[in-house]
Amino acid sequence: MPSKKAKIVLINGSLHGDSENSNTLSLLQVAETELFKRGAKVTLISPELTEFRAEKSTENRSMYVLRTQQILSALKIADGLIVGTGTYWGHSGSVLQRFIEETTPTEGTGVWLGKPIGIVVSEHSTGGQAVLANLMLTFSNLGCLIPPQAGMVFSRLGQEAKKHGAEWARDIWGLDDVGSICDKVMAYASQRNAVKTQSWPMDSDPDSFHRRWIEPPARSLK
Repeated sequence: MPSKKAKIVLINGSLHGDSENSNTLSLLQVAETELFKRGAKVTLISPELTEFRAEKSTENRSMYVLRTQQILSALKIADGLIVGTGTYWGHSGSVLQRFIEETTPTEGTGVWLGKPIGIVVSEHSTGGQAVLANLMLTFSNLGCLIPPQAGMVFSRLGQEAKKHGAEWARDIWGLDDVGSICDKVMAYASQRNAVKTQSWPMDSDPDSFHRRWIEPPARSLK
């Protein structure tokens, strides 16, 4: 009987969505190819360009937005996931941050619990390690399993260093490491049902995250 194909969801958290300017998308497309080679069933989800008009403005604007419910539906039946983002002043992009905030009520549920995650971060020069560490903590708290060496920072500066001094650049992450991350996610996805996990107690009321719980001080009007 043939083994079941692992279902892996790739989440593109780039501010540039699926445009040609998205470095994050390029990294995830490498991951997509590597996962196909390993027999996975892959779903790559990118932000969609959304138009809006600010209040009291006559100007239309646009921004990329991840469709939270679309991703959660895909994750419910997934065996693992890989998340990608750029680096902005030591933080992930606002597209991914907004998605994480909107998924807060799903903490510890079957959307995440026990599912292995890989993380790929792009950066121009610095800050990517902080983004990687923060995302590992965040997704661990949501319920994901962090396999060993399943995160990387792909640096523009690092790639230039490799061109000019390869013998000194062995420890700089490269595109080959994307395949290594895919190996880890696939290995742990295949064993996901072998270990039973249970979430810690938490507040599961989605409305509670939108209530004020700090009372403002009384103000006297003079």
